[in-house]
Amino acid sequence: MLYIELYKSLYGLMRAALLFYKKLRKELEEYGMKMNPYDMCLANMDTATGNQLTIIWHMDDLKVLCKNKFEVTKLICYIRRIYGDKMTVHRGGKGKYLGMHLDFTGTGTFQVDMSHYVQEILNDFPEPINKSCMSPYGDKLFAVAEMPTDNLLSKEQAMQFHRINVGRHEHKAKTGDSIPYRTQLHELHDEV
Repeated sequence: MLYIELYKSLYGLMRAALLFYKKLRKELEEYGMKMNPYDMCLANMDTATGNQLTIIWHMDDLKVLCKNKFEVTKLICYIRRIYGDKMTVHRGGKGKYLGMHLDFTGTGTFQVDMSHYVQEILNDFPEPINKSCMSPYGDKLFAVAEMPTDNLLSKEQAMQFHRINVGRHEHKAKTGDSIPYRTQLHELHDEV
C-alpha cells in the first residue's frame, strides 16, 4: 500500500470540491462580495459605479452578471490573477452554462434553452422511445406565484434550513434512504 501526502487538493477527490468552494468564497468575500444567505453559491455586491454585481457558480463553472461591463472585467481580472491564464472566459449576450443555452439579448427578458441537451439524452437512450405523454402539470408548469417578501427566513433560520437539507441529502447519498421532509421541517421549527 502506498500513502501520499498532497500539498494541494487533487481534482476529482471528494474534498476537492469543498476546498475549492471555501477558497473561492474567501476570495470573493475579500473582493467585497456578500454571500446570499439562501444560496451559498451566489454572491452580490454593490459596485462603486452603483451597479449590482452578481456571481453564481456550480463547482468550477462561474456566471457573472452586471449591467456595467467594466465591473465584470474587473472581477474577471481579479479571478484571473488568482487562477491564471488557463481560465476560459466567454462574454456577450448569449452563452452556455451548465448545459443551458442562455440568451440575454432581449430587453428586460432572457431565454433558457436546453432542447439540445434533452435531444442528446434521447439520442443516447439505449432503447427506442415509441411513446410520449403530457406533463401532469399541464399549463400550470410555468405559472409563478408572487412571493411575499415580508416573511423571509432570518439568517439563522436560513443557515439551519440549509444545514438540515444538506444533511438530508448526505444521508440519502450514504444510505439510499431519504429522511421524510416533514421531519426536517419539524426539526427546523423546533430548533430555531
